[in-house]
Amino acid sequence: MRREDQAPAPVAAGSEGQAKADETAQVQYSTTQTGASHPYLEAKQIALEDLQGACFCEVKAGKSSLKTDEGRYDGLFLFRELMTVAGDHAGYERIAPEKIRKDADSSPNDKFTTPGCRVSGAFTPIGFHPSDLIRMDSRVIVCAGLADGYRIHQATGEPVACGVGEANIRTIVEAIRPLNHRLLVAVDNDDAGHRAGERSGCRWVCPQSQKDWSDLYQAEGEAAVLHDINPPEMDELGPFDLERGRIGDLLQADPPERRWVVSDRLPQDVVGILAAAGGTGKSMATLQLAVSIATGLPWLEMTISEPGTVLMVSAEDDRQEIHRRLSRIVEHYTSVHGGMEAIQTALSRELYIFDRVGLDNRLTVKMDRAIQNTPLVGQITQCARQLPDIRLIVLDPLARFDGGDPNDNSDGTRLIESAEYIRRETGATVLLPHHVSKAGIRDPGSGQEA
Repeated sequence: MRREDQAPAPVAAGSEGQAKADETAQVQYSTTQTGASHPYLEAKQIALEDLQGACFCEVKAGKSSLKTDEGRYDGLFLFRELMTVAGDHAGYERIAPEKIRKDADSSPNDKFTTPGCRVSGAFTPIGFHPSDLIRMDSRVIVCAGLADGYRIHQATGEPVACGVGEANIRTIVEAIRPLNHRLLVAVDNDDAGHRAGERSGCRWVCPQSQKDWSDLYQAEGEAAVLHDINPPEMDELGPFDLERGRIGDLLQADPPERRWVVSDRLPQDVVGILAAAGGTGKSMATLQLAVSIATGLPWLEMTISEPGTVLMVSAEDDRQEIHRRLSRIVEHYTSVHGGMEAIQTALSRELYIFDRVGLDNRLTVKMDRAIQNTPLVGQITQCARQLPDIRLIVLDPLARFDGGDPNDNSDGTRLIESAEYIRRETGATVLLPHHVSKAGIRDPGSGQEA
């Protein structure tokens, strides 16, 4: 619904909200340029007129000033009104055309609220008016950030309550929930966003391949936003809808043939673990497997059924060590199969290895006693999506990608689920070489990792 289609409910004359609205409007909009654009919107590729049409409140660009320690800053600000669930005016967030340092103790920022503004429980309503909440039959998406909120609404067509700062998301949820309990929180894919999601007290999502929803829209388009805001496990029908459980279609067709990367040993499109004690040659064997898949040559005398592209993320062996091992493998393969030039050409085209030794490679992290995916999951997925014939993704070794307790089965499950997400989104086999202690091999109950 566009704003023009429904007039906002009026604020009661003489109320405190009306007084603040009148005072703020006189101060902030005295030189407003109604048709002006703004650098923030230009960077986000959003037209001011489109944004104004979606928001059921004031959104304007106009000249204003901001008091700083160094004097008065004058510039073109973007104003967006904040409202309460009762439809009362709560103030404005104003976005500067550049980052400004207000005083010596603050970091440069481009987002500020007007004097007396209330941000707790207040939001910019996009696609709805607060008076609609009590009779709304759809969910409400709660987020922080004007561009994020607009892009989510643009992709989904759903109402979005857009707050100021992710720290205020919980207060918005608490304000809306008595009027509409169908809430979804959409946060950034970083530590602050994950914490805000966990503390919101309701279901939450974050973009998988970008930091925020606006970035995701600009990089990958509307469909990507719609996909990540509604991941498969959140289907409205629920996981146990009876229609999903019917097997009639399975009886009417032949089952699909199992696809193999390594014939009769390693299936295509699975998550696998290559486990052995330290020092037994797992990393070397894994690199040989990568070379075989990239070239189509046998691996340990086993046939490669579907050659293709390999993506390896090495968290233990640096580029120099990989260079030494790769050189020995190519030399050996040439001595057995011949055709060094053809092998080198295939590897240059089909094998990608990233040296991430010494970096934070955790796919999961524990926050507020819960395990969440890190941005690395989305980054690896996005990288692999650029490879049209991806067959294998290697994350070596497993322990470097595990942000949970290695002796906690629940934390381990979350890690495998993050690898499953990468597999599902890319169609590749995901292989996790894993160090197992010698004691663990003798006695599986004694421990998991070396």
